[in-house]
Amino acid sequence: MKKVIGILVAVVGALVFALSFPVVRTGFKIVVPAILSDNVLMIAGAVLLVVGVYLGFGKSGKKKMSEVPIYHGDNVVGFRRMGK
Repeated sequence: MKKVIGILVAVVGALVFALSFPVVRTGFKIVVPAILSDNVLMIAGAVLLVVGVYLGFGKSGKKKMSEVPIYHGDNVVGFRRMGK
């Protein structure tokens, strides 16, 4: 689920980033309020893009359980999982 949300945020970020270019806005006839300048749109789009990529393609939260050896004399006879 986290991966899907991250990809959606990245796509929205890419769209906002693309809207920062006047050529794209005139090509699709999109009107952006005057308070949102090209630089503001570019920064917001880049931030959303980076956050989305991190959420979508970052490491998963699951950690691998560590194992310790079980000795019988000098021989390793098995492994015990340690961790939560």
